[in-house]
Amino acid sequence: MKTGIVILNYNNATDTISCLRSLYATTSIDKFRVVVVDNGSRREVVSQLSDFITRFAPSVTLHLLPKNVGYANGNNEGCKLLYNDPEVGYIAILNNDTIVLEDFVTPLQAAIDNTPDTALISPLLLRSDGKTIEHNCARRAPKLREIFTGWALLHRNTFGILGRIEHRNSMLPDKIEGKTIPVELISGSCFMVKKSLFEELGGFDSGTFLYYEENILWEKIRRRGLKNYLNCSVRLIHLGAATTSTQVKSIFVAKCLVNSTRYFIRNFTNAGVFYRAAIAPFYVLFLLKIGIKSLIKG
Repeated sequence: MKTGIVILNYNNATDTISCLRSLYATTSIDKFRVVVVDNGSRREVVSQLSDFITRFAPSVTLHLLPKNVGYANGNNEGCKLLYNDPEVGYIAILNNDTIVLEDFVTPLQAAIDNTPDTALISPLLLRSDGKTIEHNCARRAPKLREIFTGWALLHRNTFGILGRIEHRNSMLPDKIEGKTIPVELISGSCFMVKKSLFEELGGFDSGTFLYYEENILWEKIRRRGLKNYLNCSVRLIHLGAATTSTQVKSIFVAKCLVNSTRYFIRNFTNAGVFYRAAIAPFYVLFLLKIGIKSLIKG
């Protein structure tokens, strides 16, 4: 069975083209089908991407959306095209800012088939230098008190507190070579899942525009008694690896983080009214901080 690979593009044809080149250079074309979903990009970006696909990757399906519907819903639109394809038995989500170093399709398929309790499985992600491991690919799900701490500190690593929480929640072993290890949160930058399971899960939760996609998936997976895995024998570069604090540079993205946090806490945790009321003022302060920064820079 083939793996259907969904790549989401938004105003960045250059990275998407580089990702496609690396995929086709490392993996036999008979193993996968690619759907590139354009999330309402500018006309010139769509034209650049369309020209490349027509000339160099005609097997790619380019699916154009009239507007940006967000990370979750954009990927879901690509998955819908794959659910009805009888040749596709697996789905892989692949960020456009990734560089494929080797065939990840074959070993991840095999790992899923050989480990019955597998839900999502991800390769080991490296930063742009090709050496440093991105720790987001193997994390414990944060506890409610840790989420609260992050907001209380306005996502600043004051006194190294958030850094220590991140280190504590890392599930990467000291020696990783060749291991496949169970993890809670994989990175949404690249993972594979059986098509039937992902459709059963509803794909990504449509209640978020950006952020908390992996957390929500984990809650649904955990409740089904399944596990996520990291296959450390397969490596892939993620150019856009960054922390939340460095990613949030606009008021729009800040609002996405606030809205997704609220949605996750309300629908996927046991947090009560008091918790939600206590954390709410920090949402406002965070938006104010990002707004002031934007004004100063603008």
